[in-house]
Amino acid sequence: MAIRQIFWWPNMDNEIELFKSCVPCAKGKSLHLRPGGLMQPLPIPNVPWEKIAMDLIVGLPKTKEGWDAILTIVCSLTKMSHFIPTKHSASAEDLAITGLAMDQKMSTAYPSHTDGQAGPTDQTIEQMLRCSIPGDDTKWADLLPLLELAYSSTVHASTKTTSFKLSYGFTPSSPLCKKFAIPNENAELRFPWKAHVQVQRAKREPKNAQEYQTRYADTKRREVSFAVGQEVWLSTSNLTIDGRIQSVKAEVYRAIQDH
Repeated sequence: MAIRQIFWWPNMDNEIELFKSCVPCAKGKSLHLRPGGLMQPLPIPNVPWEKIAMDLIVGLPKTKEGWDAILTIVCSLTKMSHFIPTKHSASAEDLAITGLAMDQKMSTAYPSHTDGQAGPTDQTIEQMLRCSIPGDDTKWADLLPLLELAYSSTVHASTKTTSFKLSYGFTPSSPLCKKFAIPNENAELRFPWKAHVQVQRAKREPKNAQEYQTRYADTKRREVSFAVGQEVWLSTSNLTIDGRIQSVKAEVYRAIQDH
């Protein structure tokens, strides 16, 4: 209702502003701002497998062994990955983190504020599975070793080389190389030294990629900070709630720790 066109009273603007910020209004109005939080890239590792990223791909057809998920483990430096069939209900990840005293760095969701190591790998695996699965889609676990070999033999955009070359100094020859008599690069035996040189070179590439990703991502975000004890609304935009006219904010939460 256009109040200004009908009424006037002293201190009108301040009182209307106070009314606009009441709980029902604040809870029901959308926030037309860029997502909060700038990019926070993960530190670049010094050696292969010093830091890893892990994620689960769930909702897959159950195999005869009972697998219905894939645990992806990615080396943050070389991008070498392991694809392990598992169960959605498995809690081995939590046990490993506790038992091995890992320094766990959780990423945020919607959107991620780190550089997302495992997410793109998950998308690639899903695409490879869709293109490779034969008629029976419950046999996807049998393909994981071949997909793992293919993935680690591919040149990655962030490192400009293959995961195998960074880890071992060479890329294994594929069946196509043997079929068409393509020379094998494994003739040299200085694999560890070559891997060391490749790693030192590759450590510069992720830094350049991170700087580019950060500049690009931060143009679509805004910097926000919350003091300890400050109250904030929880958005419902990524929560499963029935009804189009539900409140766009759920509840008020108090910030208890400064990050």
